[in-house]
Order: sequence, then structure tokens, then C-alpha cells
Amino acid sequence: MLSSVHGTVKLLVTVDKLMQRVFVVLLRWLRLGIHSKWLDQVPRALEFVTEQGRMKYVRPLYRELYDWEDVRAQTIEHFKKTRAQMMHVCATMVAKDLHL
Repeated sequence: MLSSVHGTVKLLVTVDKLMQRVFVVLLRWLRLGIHSKWLDQVPRALEFVTEQGRMKYVRPLYRELYDWEDVRAQTIEHFKKTRAQMMHVCATMVAKDLHL
């Protein structure tokens, strides 16, 4: 019994590490799209920051979206709409990043 629990925990740790890599790759892909002013990436980036929630992923995207003047208003509106769903510390830090 104990060995099956141990095996399950090891598998979960492996999956968690894999998912962290997937998020890092997706973050880099989204940031590349934002840097190149690829408008099709904006909805996906906003969806990502809503779903993800970790500051290490959320803040860089919000900062870069804010720096892109063409989507700044959309970014701020999205943040205001989804702020209540965010963890308090993350929401406070993003608000500072967005100069709110």
C-alpha cells in the first residue's frame, strides 16, 4: 500500500515539474508575441494571466501588455474585471505595475 502511494506521489511530482516547464514555454511564447506586437496573442495572454495566477507568470505579462500602448486600455480593463479572482498580494503588485 505504502509503495503505491509513494509511486503516485513521485508521478505527481514529475507531472508538476512538467507543467511548470509548459508554463515557462507558454510564457516565453506569449512574451515573444507581445514584443513583436502580434495582436492575436493579446487575448491568449489575458486568458493566461486569468487562469495562471502565479506572480512569476502574471506580472511580466501584465507589465509588457501595459507597455504596449495599443492594448494598454484593454489590459487595464481586463485587470479591473478579474482582480477579485486574484490572490491579494498578486493583485496589489499587478496594480502597481499598471500604475493604478
